[in-house]
This record gives sequence, structure tokens and C-alpha cells, in this order.
Amino acid sequence: MPLEPDDDFFPERITYVYRENSLYNQRFEQRQRLKQVLGMNRKLVGEAKYFTKTLFLQRLTRDQANAIWKCLNVEPGDFWRAANGKVILQLPKRSVQREFDFD
Repeated sequence: MPLEPDDDFFPERITYVYRENSLYNQRFEQRQRLKQVLGMNRKLVGEAKYFTKTLFLQRLTRDQANAIWKCLNVEPGDFWRAANGKVILQLPKRSVQREFDFD
């Protein structure tokens, strides 16, 4: 689709606008959300993308597997599939701090 007049445009850069239901966009946002939910264990997302499922599961420690289960409520094998975009998980919603109007 063509750009709208109010769309951000940088002539020296390639500009992409992804639809919210785009599979590429859903996979990208899921990986970002997995990293946020895992916190200190966020490197597991990159490792899951880098290694095959077998190697990833062999290298996984019990503490890391417990962190995946505790944070995401999924098995490590399902986590690997989600990090590779083979399945879209129903992840916990992002917490949003509400603003109060004191007027």
C-alpha cells in the first residue's frame, strides 16, 4: 500500500510499515515479548533461534528450564518452537502503569 501523507518517511532509509496481522510482525513481536517476560534469562531466546531444537534442549540447564516454565508456563520444546516463530503463544499481557488525573 502507498504511504499516507502523515506517515514517517526518511528519504535516506528504507521504510517498512508492517500490518499488525503480518506473520513476520507477529513473530518479531513475540520474540521481543519473550525477552521481556524472561528478564535476566532473555538470552535463551537468541540461543533457541541459533541452535537446533535437540542442541538447545541438551544445553539447557534445569534452572533455565524452570525459568521458562515459571515465566511462560510452557515446556522448553514449545518455547523453542515459539522463539523460532513456528507457533504463536498466548503470552501474558504487558503490565501498563496507569496515569492518574489529580485535577
